[in-house]
Amino acid sequence: MNTWQFDGAVTGQNIISQAIGSDADIGLVFSSKGTSGLSFRTSALSLIQFEVLSTASATRRITVTGSNGGNPILATTAGLLSITPGVLIGTATSSGFNTGGLTINQAAADDEILSLKSSDVAHDMTSISDTDTFGLLSKESGTAGGLKIQGLSEVTIGLELRGIHTTDNTAKSTAALGAVFISGSLKSGGGQTTLGADANILVVATSGTARFILDGDGDSHQDVGTAWTNFDHLDDIATLDALAYNVARGDDPIKRKFGEFLLEKRPELEKNKLVTFNSDGHHFVNMSKLTMLHTGAIRQLSEQLDEFKQIIIEQKNLINQLQLRLQ
Repeated sequence: MNTWQFDGAVTGQNIISQAIGSDADIGLVFSSKGTSGLSFRTSALSLIQFEVLSTASATRRITVTGSNGGNPILATTAGLLSITPGVLIGTATSSGFNTGGLTINQAAADDEILSLKSSDVAHDMTSISDTDTFGLLSKESGTAGGLKIQGLSEVTIGLELRGIHTTDNTAKSTAALGAVFISGSLKSGGGQTTLGADANILVVATSGTARFILDGDGDSHQDVGTAWTNFDHLDDIATLDALAYNVARGDDPIKRKFGEFLLEKRPELEKNKLVTFNSDGHHFVNMSKLTMLHTGAIRQLSEQLDEFKQIIIEQKNLINQLQLRLQ
């Protein structure tokens, strides 16, 4: 027969409670009656330290097991749960580089490893995630890894990346830092090294279609698609003057030089999507269109120079003919 035995203890020692009997393995079952729970108390039963509540028709349970090594501590501090030294969620393989933080191991699962939810959110993008999920982390590739960060919104901003620092950095060199710092590296052995020549550091895309690329040589590349404009219908030099005038500071000399003529060209600049004017004085220049305008201006100047060269050649020929006749 298996029984539960209580053994007394001398002063300074703990009372022992244990299962005894002829079986090699004997478990203990604690049960309350009806819908009441179990509580574990100290200080002559006055302080509840741990409590198990009753859940009707419960089919899942919490399992607690020990391990070899240091003892973890589970405690509450000011109503918050404190777990020391670290937390592992998922399968029982922790990180060798995480000794005091949170490790989430989803094994071979390929769905969300972290889901951020709010009852205030209802974006209805349920083919991507639950409608109340506003942020999620997952693998970029199910088999190769990589981190994918997604923000889901009901309105305009889906994901905001913001860095707030205490010390400005004004360096314009390869050692420059910034409030938001993006760095790409290439695997080298068990570590990393710099990217190769022309390797892409940053790609900005829309639904997987690349539109802007910054590569390892510092070169930037932008997809112009069918949007390239030669501006042949404009006087490119005059348009550049108008652009410089309309976006310059109020005290810039070009304001005094060109005056009302270039101010009248402001609607033309917006119509050709060269600049968006704002009432606060912070005007946004379309650098892609500006590059196209520069190209067109160079082409127009080249054509004018060719015409001028042709006139000079013709004039020289006339002079030579006159000189021959005079001889």
